[in-house]
Amino acid sequence: MIFDKTKELLKEFNGEEYENTIVNNMQYAIESKNLIKQSLQNKGSEITDKTVFRDYYKEIDKLNEWQSQLDWWDIKKIIQEDTEDYPAKAIFLLSDLMPSEKFSFDLEHNYIVKIKTSDGVEYTSSSTHTWDLSQDKECSKGYKTRYIIVYFSQRECNINYNLIDVNLKNELLYAVFLNANCEINLGSGSCFMQSAALKLIDNINSKLIIPSNNVFSGCVSLQKLSEIIIRNNNLKFSELYNLKEMSITLESPDKNKLDGDNILYSMTKLENVDFLENITFSNFKSALQYCRSLKKIPYIDISEVTDCSSSLFQLGVLEKIEALDFNSNTNFSNFLQGAYNLREIKKISNIKASGFSLYSSQLVSHDTLLRVLNALYDYSSEEETVYRITLGSTNLKKLTDEEKQIATDKGWTLS
Repeated sequence: MIFDKTKELLKEFNGEEYENTIVNNMQYAIESKNLIKQSLQNKGSEITDKTVFRDYYKEIDKLNEWQSQLDWWDIKKIIQEDTEDYPAKAIFLLSDLMPSEKFSFDLEHNYIVKIKTSDGVEYTSSSTHTWDLSQDKECSKGYKTRYIIVYFSQRECNINYNLIDVNLKNELLYAVFLNANCEINLGSGSCFMQSAALKLIDNINSKLIIPSNNVFSGCVSLQKLSEIIIRNNNLKFSELYNLKEMSITLESPDKNKLDGDNILYSMTKLENVDFLENITFSNFKSALQYCRSLKKIPYIDISEVTDCSSSLFQLGVLEKIEALDFNSNTNFSNFLQGAYNLREIKKISNIKASGFSLYSSQLVSHDTLLRVLNALYDYSSEEETVYRITLGSTNLKKLTDEEKQIATDKGWTLS
């Protein structure tokens, strides 16, 4: 039976059977691994013999990380060396992958006073620009690049969807803001919404102030967001699948009532959420669900949250949680399901509802288990009501009978 199971797993791993023996299948798998390693090295990866096979995906991700191509227009250098004397500037790099020969813009709003294009044309009033395609810059990737510089009359600018023509959103690769507190107002659209090719928004001595929800909706290629100030208690960054780094500061009228439902949902490459520390959430359902690259979660105030279902669902590499206070929570459905690598919860309090489970987390420390038992609310004075907590057989074996009694004495059933 073990032999058959091994063959079945090897077939799943290889995608095929190889001469029907375990040895040959294992050899086939090793050869496949070495071929992948060689291919990665050929593409410039620094992968070594010490890199475990399970981490090969990280090396692939590194190769896919975006960086400005040497044969693009260097828009960061262009904007830094620009001598135009305006309080704030922005520059946008575009490709011709989905070419638009023309684009329209509105200079009646947004505090925009001038637009300059890479083909040498300037505008100080609303117009339609026709690109001189001969001025586009050739790129070894097989497309060409061009750019637009936007000049603002004041440092805090209200940018709406008219800044970037809807036809240009498919071409936008990279944006740089200089000396601008740019307020991106969603209104009936957004400067960046549905910019599927956009990789990076760079801020030089500037911050992006975002008062509206879903500003970056559809920016599925975006890899970094920095110096973001949010002024909306319902802001979402969900489904930015390639975003690895971000930093935000909350400046809402009520900082203690941020709606965290789905706030970072499915941001599978995000590696750090320290920017959520010390923010008090009013909701937190599915907040970090599928954030598969998180290894640590800082103290996040969810003491006023009533529904924690799926908040930390499928965080497979999560190792440490600083603190959890469940004072108001009544729903633990799928809360830590899939947290297979969790080792420690440093502080935990006020577990009042049934359903808290560490069944998936069989690596947690003995000290963490004791903290969980001590955090159970005391229902010993109640009759007939059953409260249940699930630790799993492996975790239960780490506890003495006396320690298990802590839960029993409080009216809880352990499983």
